[in-house]
This record gives sequence, C-alpha cells and structure tokens, in this order.
Amino acid sequence: MSRFFRDFSRMSKVERFGTLYLAVVISVVALAILFFDPVYNYINPPVDYTQGFDSVLNRVESEYNMYLDSVESAKNSNSLETVKDPPENFTPFYFDPNVLSRDSFVLLGFKGFVADNIDKYRNAGGSFYSISDLKRIYNIDTLLIDTLSSFMVFPGKKKRDSVFPSEPEKSYAENYDGSDQKNADQKKDKVYANKKYVEIDLNDADTADLLKVSGIGPYYAANILKYRALLGGYVDVDQLREVYGISDSLYQSVALRFYIKDTFAPQKININEVSTYKLSKHPYIKRHLAEMIVGYRYDKGKYKKTEDLIELRLITSVQHAKLKPYLEVK
Repeated sequence: MSRFFRDFSRMSKVERFGTLYLAVVISVVALAILFFDPVYNYINPPVDYTQGFDSVLNRVESEYNMYLDSVESAKNSNSLETVKDPPENFTPFYFDPNVLSRDSFVLLGFKGFVADNIDKYRNAGGSFYSISDLKRIYNIDTLLIDTLSSFMVFPGKKKRDSVFPSEPEKSYAENYDGSDQKNADQKKDKVYANKKYVEIDLNDADTADLLKVSGIGPYYAANILKYRALLGGYVDVDQLREVYGISDSLYQSVALRFYIKDTFAPQKININEVSTYKLSKHPYIKRHLAEMIVGYRYDKGKYKKTEDLIELRLITSVQHAKLKPYLEVK
C-alpha cells in the first residue's frame, strides 16, 4: 500500500488526475451493476411467460381446428356442386347462343351478370362457333354449359340428340319442328347484316385492321403493334393480356376476333451471338438475366441448345417454355 502511494506521489499532475478519474468511473459502474437488478425488478416485475405462451398455443390450436372444419365443409359443398341436374320443370330447347336473348340465358340457369357479359361480347362483334368459345366468357358456369351442350346450335352445326334420358325430354326432341331455330336464324341474319364479324391475323394486322375491332382505338392499336415488334411476333392470342393498358374485360371482348396462323414463325434470337443490350430489349428477358446469359457464353463458351439455360439454372423450365419460340442456337 505504501508503495502505491509512493509511486502515486512520483506521478505527474496529469497522470494523477487520470488515475483518479479512472477510479471514479470504475466505482460508478460497479455501483450501477450492483443496484440495477433490484431497481429494475421493482419497476418491471418478472412475468411468467409460460402462461402467455400456453394461451397463445391454445388460441392457435383452436383457430387451426376451425380452419380444418372450414376446409372439410368446403370439400363437402364442392362435392355437392360438381353435378348439376336440370332445374325442376326444365324443358330443354334448341338455341343459338349467338342470338339468344339475355332473359333466355337467365331462364336457362345462367347468372344475370354472365348473361350481361355474353351480351357485351356479342354487341362488340363477337360470335360463338363452338362450346369452347362460349366457355371463354368471363365467370361463366362451364358445368351448366356441358349440361346444355346437346341443345346448342352453332352456325353450320347440326342439332344433336338430347343428353337427358327421361321420356318427356326425349319426346320433346323428337317432336321439335324447328320453329325456335327458324326464328333464331331470322334474328341472326339481321344482326350479322348490321355488324359483320371478321377474324384478323394478329401478326399481319396493321392499325387500320385493329381499329375495325370494337373496343380497340388508336391507343390500344399502337400498343398492340409496339408489343408485337418487341416480342418478334405473337405466338398466342393470350399474349394480348400482356399489352400495356389492355384490361381483362377488354381482352375477353376482343380475343375471339384474332387468330395466329399455324405456319407463323416469330423472329428468333441467337443466344450465341446476341449482345446484352439487344437481348435485354425482349419483354421476357430482364437486364440482369441478359447479362448472365451473355456473360456465361463469354466465360464458358457457346450454348449447344436452349435447354442449357435451364441446366445452368439461369432460367426455370416455365421461363424456358415461354421463351423457347423466340430463342435459337446457331
């Protein structure tokens, strides 16, 4: 102890001050640690977290059981809805969906808003040539269509036998004199005379052709042509959904007006020669993906097939299926 004071007395004034300051700081910290726990526990009493955890666990378990019950009930309800029987006192009749009135669609069992969608589609110049065309109407009941399919008469299509096995329904089909269809044909002729329906090749169409389609103005026509140029050509009419500004309702009303030739071949991109800039201009290829594709080619050599992009994990199989019509290896 005496040695400490002897050494302390030999220190300079600054050293003595620093030693005392450090001693005070150490003392304050030691006292804070000593008194902190009792004061903190007094202000914030310890909580038994196990009780809270048990309550949360019970709540989660009850909600999970409710979820299972809802799934089970949904399965039961779906199983009951999978088979649609004809409504009571239902008398089937032959009809052409191109000219059948909105009220008649509702009478057959279609929802009112679905009948409105059919009317909008027909007023836009669309027509139905098969059951699959009718099924493309937004939110339509496909099971009901299958039920009524034997009574649908399309342009150039003969009437078919009834799908209903009961005797009264068979006798109706046998005694059908065609009067309903004659009236329908007369009405159909008037409709087609007022508005001619023309299908358009989506890859050959110019602005004038697109403007013939009800619902497509100069703005949408310009976007369709611009997107076609970026793609290198449409390979599916469904790609119209990707055009900027075209809503789902507009697509539904114009889709059947277009078709793609079976012989059409889109512009191909040779991934062994294309630059990063040009590759990134394609709507399906982002800049970072283009850099990886080109970068791997410079690092490892040329690609042997487009499927190499999947094997190298540069793209997924879904992306490859979408890109395949536009890529090639030479």
